[in-house]
Amino acid sequence: MRAFLTALSRLLLRIFFRRIDNVDAGRVPVDGPLLYVLNHPNGLLDPLFILCESPRPVTFLAKAPLFRTPLIKHFVRGFECLPVYRTQDGADPSKNREVIMQSIALLAGGKVLALFPEGTTHSDPKLKPLKTGAARIAASASREVSVRIVPVGIDYSRKATFRSDALLIYGEPIITPQLELDDQLRASAKDVEALNAAITAALGQVTLQAEDAQALRLAEHAALILSGARKDAGESALESFDVRRRLVDGYQRLREQAPAPLEQLAERVRSYAAQMSMLGLPLDHPAAIPRPAIRKYVLRHVLVMPLLLGPALLGILTHYPAYRLVGWLSRRIAKQEEAVIATIKLIGGLLLFPLNWIVISVGLGVALAWPWGLLALLALPLVGFAALLFSERVADLIDRARGLWVITTQAELAGRLADERRAIYDAIMRLDQ
Repeated sequence: MRAFLTALSRLLLRIFFRRIDNVDAGRVPVDGPLLYVLNHPNGLLDPLFILCESPRPVTFLAKAPLFRTPLIKHFVRGFECLPVYRTQDGADPSKNREVIMQSIALLAGGKVLALFPEGTTHSDPKLKPLKTGAARIAASASREVSVRIVPVGIDYSRKATFRSDALLIYGEPIITPQLELDDQLRASAKDVEALNAAITAALGQVTLQAEDAQALRLAEHAALILSGARKDAGESALESFDVRRRLVDGYQRLREQAPAPLEQLAERVRSYAAQMSMLGLPLDHPAAIPRPAIRKYVLRHVLVMPLLLGPALLGILTHYPAYRLVGWLSRRIAKQEEAVIATIKLIGGLLLFPLNWIVISVGLGVALAWPWGLLALLALPLVGFAALLFSERVADLIDRARGLWVITTQAELAGRLADERRAIYDAIMRLDQ
């Protein structure tokens, strides 16, 4: 059951996200007791990532109501999760004592446990204060064997958007010290707080945090501008997450020490972003495109697009209504709670698209013949995937054609924008000085 759910969840994640990167997964110990601690920005997608992407099988601590939620309950049980009883869910928190003992025994047996020490999913620009559960479990389990705590940061380019990007960053393991425990296997409050502080610091190293959302938006725009400037110079792009974290750190420092220059830089970034938006160009679009790259890109699309056209049109015709319905339902149900929109989209798609295939197949079977209905049931997922690939290629083709038009017909404007981008790049680089 678990192998099937892992394969299904991995497929769902690869469909929902265009790109999923794992950074420093080699830091995960290959054996011995291991405790993952993760940030929690995106509902039920966050646990799916570590359950599917971890180099080792994981047992998750999940809130108790999920074990009664339709559809989701099959996943949490199939993945052998352990329930956490929270007062805000109307549960009896005294039941957690048994869960903690199960967690300690699991770690003592050399297995892997994962939890969200923030306790809830959210869209805040920084981590919420961590609960002490992770520190208590690790401290108690370390009585017999040393537990390693690995912080994992989950970062999304646009977490509520279908076909966006996701990034998992594994931090340096914390080796839990062997602490003095009482007769109930509990460490002292002082020792627990010290370990919790170490976990907080480690998780902060693999997550992007700011005092307000404005700093995160500025960092996102500035990181793209930096990437574009390095492309113009013929250099490889910087790692986006590292750039954004450095920018956020510089923002926090300058807001305290030099707010006026910071505001001037922020205004330059906003102005540049507005100009690129008016031209319909992404912030990291290069100022020039080499002719060999253009020829290679066009040739690849000339060969692929005609092959996809027929299946894609059929896929769009049969899937677009369900796609729009999933989006509408997610907005209605989430009610502006961005942290759960992607979860609702994923669950909605998992339910509505197979239902859509069945309805169409039954309709064809009744109207024509049942072999046609069976053929449709087998073909519909494939033409749906063809529609997805075709739509993305068309969107990419339009964006690239627009960019090529701008830099070839408005060379002077493109040159001024490239100069301004380089000036912003230099100003941002001075944030570290």
